[in-house]
Amino acid sequence: MRTRNARYKLLVMLIWASVAIAQSLATPGSNAKATCPTTVADTKLPAPTIDKIKEGATKVSGKVAIGSEGKVQLCNGNVALGDAVSPESDGSFTVSNLPPIKNGKKVQAQFMSSAGSAGPVSGDKTAQSDPVVIVIGGVEYSAYSAQSQTTNGFLNIFYQGPYTGRFSGWGRIRLTSTPQQATNGIVSVISNPTGLTTNSYSNVGQAFDYVLGPSVRLATNWSFIAGLGATTPLSSQDTPITFVAPAPGTTECTELVNRFSSANGYTPSLSLNTAANPSTCLAGGYTNLAFSNQDRSSFLLKYGAGFRTTYPFKFADCKGGTVNNCAPADAALDITFGQDASVTRGYLRGVVLKLDGMLPLPTGNSSWLYLFGSAYMRLRKNVDLPPLLLQTPNPPITVPAATVIVLPLKLPDRDYYRLGVGINVNQLWCKTFGSNCSKDSQGNAGQ
Repeated sequence: MRTRNARYKLLVMLIWASVAIAQSLATPGSNAKATCPTTVADTKLPAPTIDKIKEGATKVSGKVAIGSEGKVQLCNGNVALGDAVSPESDGSFTVSNLPPIKNGKKVQAQFMSSAGSAGPVSGDKTAQSDPVVIVIGGVEYSAYSAQSQTTNGFLNIFYQGPYTGRFSGWGRIRLTSTPQQATNGIVSVISNPTGLTTNSYSNVGQAFDYVLGPSVRLATNWSFIAGLGATTPLSSQDTPITFVAPAPGTTECTELVNRFSSANGYTPSLSLNTAANPSTCLAGGYTNLAFSNQDRSSFLLKYGAGFRTTYPFKFADCKGGTVNNCAPADAALDITFGQDASVTRGYLRGVVLKLDGMLPLPTGNSSWLYLFGSAYMRLRKNVDLPPLLLQTPNPPITVPAATVIVLPLKLPDRDYYRLGVGINVNQLWCKTFGSNCSKDSQGNAGQ
């Protein structure tokens, strides 16, 4: 009990520390109204307007009244940005060769006449990031710890909203592999002419999975994230799995009853046959047992908080040798702590450490292929279970029957992982059907 309470305290302390750091870094500075570096504004002169500014832009455009003779100066507070420029004949102007403008940075413009007087300051224009949408589809290998792998297809849709200052929202929808209800360690033994064949009933199937939450940018490539979501299987074990009860007094009999007892949450549960000279291992006269899918009324909930780090990839063969001429792509890693019912036997309990990573593979001037992996690790002491081998009925038995006890299939309480490779569907669509796709929608995203 003390160990479990310590884990919860650790999780709470981590979340509160993360929020405190995010708030301290996201707190804006002075709210005093900033002005361009001028003396007295001449209200007879026009106020320029500024076009939308993207995060990382090195030039800013805008317009001033046609026929205005003078120059336009950009500024951030009392700091001049770039050189003053003369507007074109149509009133448009562009200030180039600026240092990359950071997200959330405010830019103003002011027109200065040839005589040296200055007009009103324009309204603030804040540099903003574009929303990011990335769709990846492919194949993945997944399994519980110490179990065989299963291959399934997957589809991942990731969305990152534009940042307002340091704050944004994100979400992810997956059609992916996920743990399914299983017999939790029972392996069947079937005799054949060449020897014994075993079969493990630890299922990994496809499911619909979603999560959404806030994101707070802490540094250039680091963000604090939190998420709330759920998982629901798309398929289930419809056919009962049947076994023959082991002989009385055997190790298998004792292990079977201990593993599927009421203390482990099974209803109905198994108990030993304590009669003298019992003909069967199980109380109630049961000679066989069967497992059937458990009827669950709720999604498998999950939540967590942690950090996301990204690393932008630059492609060597881009025109001009810079990433600006290519569709960007980021490697991303999410490190979160929380709870996930899909890997803790269907209940929100304990602490689960999740690692979700994605690595783009540069292909020309874009990234078509992605490698990814996920690990869901329960922060609990390892438990070694002895092998449990049971015979399958031959010939098959009828279910239900008076001599058959039916137990529910439950989700395992095991660590879980996914490894896979996928194709960037955004890139494929843009290359096939359009040349004007937004580059930020083609590969710049987190996992």
